[in-house]
Amino acid sequence: MNAQISTLTRRCEETETRIQEHRKLLSAVRWLPMEILREIFLATVDFPPRMYQSMYKMWFLDSSPMTSLWDIELVSKGWRRALLSYARIWSHVIIRDASLFDRGYREVIRLGRQLQRAQNHPLSIFIHQPQDGAVVSSHLIVSLIPFASKIQTMHLSVSHASVPRFHPLSSFLVSLHSLSILSTDISVTPHLVFPNPFENTFRDAENLQRLELLDAYARIHQLSIPWRAIKHLKIINRLEVQFHHYTAFEDILEVLNIATTIEDLELQISLLSPVSPGITSPSTAPSLRSLKLSTSINHFGNFSALLDRLDMPSLSQLVVECADSTHGHTMPNQDIMRSFLGLLERSECLLTSLTLYDVRMTSYDMRSLFIRLPTLEELHLANVGNDTITNTILRKPTAIDKTPPAFPKLHTLHINGAWGFEPANFIKMVKSRCASADGYAQLRSVSVAWKAGVPDTLGDIEDRAHIVASELKDCDTDGLELSSFVYWSIGSR
Repeated sequence: MNAQISTLTRRCEETETRIQEHRKLLSAVRWLPMEILREIFLATVDFPPRMYQSMYKMWFLDSSPMTSLWDIELVSKGWRRALLSYARIWSHVIIRDASLFDRGYREVIRLGRQLQRAQNHPLSIFIHQPQDGAVVSSHLIVSLIPFASKIQTMHLSVSHASVPRFHPLSSFLVSLHSLSILSTDISVTPHLVFPNPFENTFRDAENLQRLELLDAYARIHQLSIPWRAIKHLKIINRLEVQFHHYTAFEDILEVLNIATTIEDLELQISLLSPVSPGITSPSTAPSLRSLKLSTSINHFGNFSALLDRLDMPSLSQLVVECADSTHGHTMPNQDIMRSFLGLLERSECLLTSLTLYDVRMTSYDMRSLFIRLPTLEELHLANVGNDTITNTILRKPTAIDKTPPAFPKLHTLHINGAWGFEPANFIKMVKSRCASADGYAQLRSVSVAWKAGVPDTLGDIEDRAHIVASELKDCDTDGLELSSFVYWSIGSR
């Protein structure tokens, strides 16, 4: 008995010591001004929570430990007062397991309390439904109805069958500005397409401007969405074979024909070939300013066909990349460059930023870009072919005497690849553009990555990278951010 008492006494003393140590750590924070405490607490809100894909390419919610506002308010009375006086922090509602609302009223009560604490602030809501087959609780939906008119941002990580469960909110979503839907279905049959899995849930959200669809197996243009208000659209589907889903070519064209207000479009999809491959008049996307196209190796051709069918006079930013690894091999997809150059000629758009990853180019394509992109400010190239930038090509953007250089407005140049040009020519070009002058802009960020091939050539490539870095070191004083290094994989881009 005495031994047990001694053990308990020792543990109590150890616990008291730990409490005192923790209090010392918090003492510096405990008495901070309330305004600073509020900003610290706001930084702890992880909204929206991160999602990740498992080795089976299924979506899961990041389960890493996180601090809850309900835990923070228990630290001290001062912290509780700071939290309760800051309605904005309570406006970020995170429901990590929607099924808990069917297991008693604890979650319902806590949600109601948080929504009241948010007062009149616009609400941002994240709802996750675990992949266990359960549907979203009706208790959750009922709890949200009185506050639905204040919901401005909504992230749903649920199954297709659960989206219509939110229909009772539909007529109240007058403030909804941003909507993200990630399907957690894990048993979707390949190529299975739901005509309109959302039904009319978001049909009346007339102020909806931002829409993200992740793994939404649907005929996109048939979704009951107020398309004419959308400005930002992102469509991402898993590209792995076991979950492969194809998006109809005509769906994208139809959406762009309807949603003429779209300014930002990102597509990471496998696009089907057009039903009617013949030549037709291009559709105009008058407001589109930013376009990102990402697909698997075998579907660049259909993206080429998409560019052939579009006219984008306002386009200023373009990103084209291969979504899966090419192991450093340049892909034989020259059609995408042909279509891109045709788009530039047809649309007469003033492109300011261009990013091409794993897109086969030639020096002829670069010469065409020199002519058609006088407004280009940023250029990012990775694995585009070692004959794209040659010694001859480097002369064009070099400022010589009073001759106007190519890309006169260029300030950012990042290139990764198995380059064959001489470092001296690259150094000369960069030095000539290190200082601004009449007729051209100053280079502010330059990165050149040299892809290593067989081990026998590694020493030569490392020498090239070192020469560029050392010779351009003096340009740092002119404000140039420079990086020159060797890499083995295109993954370093």
